Amino acid sequence: SAVKKCQAVVTEPYLGPFIRKLPTIFQAKQTIEELTELYSSLLKQINLVLDKGRRLVIIMPRLRTLENKTLFIDINNLANSNGFSLACKPVIYAYKESKIIREICVLEKN
Repeated sequence: SAVKKCQAVVTEPYLGPFIRKLPTIFQAKQTIEELTELYSSLLKQINLVLDKGRRLVIIMPRLRTLENKTLFIDINNLANSNGFSLACKPVIYAYKESKIIREICVLEKN
C-alpha cells in the first residue's frame, strides 16, 4: 500500500550519471538542469505525504568541472517553488578526490 503520511523523509536520490572524468561546464549544466526537474517532481510527491513543519533531508550534488568550476542546484529556488524552505545552512560533504561533492540539505514543509 502507498504511504499516506510520514513524520520525515531522508533521501539520497539519483545524483546524475557516473562520472569517470570531470565534465565540461556545458555537460555539468545539462546534468544540473535534468536533476533540477527530477528533484522538483520528487519534492512535489514528498509534499503530499509530509505535514506542515515536517522535515526532508535530501542530498544534492555539486559537480566539479574540467574548467575548475563547481555547479550546483539552486536549492532555495527548488525548495520555495515546491512548498518547502531551507531549515538550516546546507552541509558540504566530500572526499578530496571526489568528482561529485554532496550537499546535505534540510528542508521544512511550509
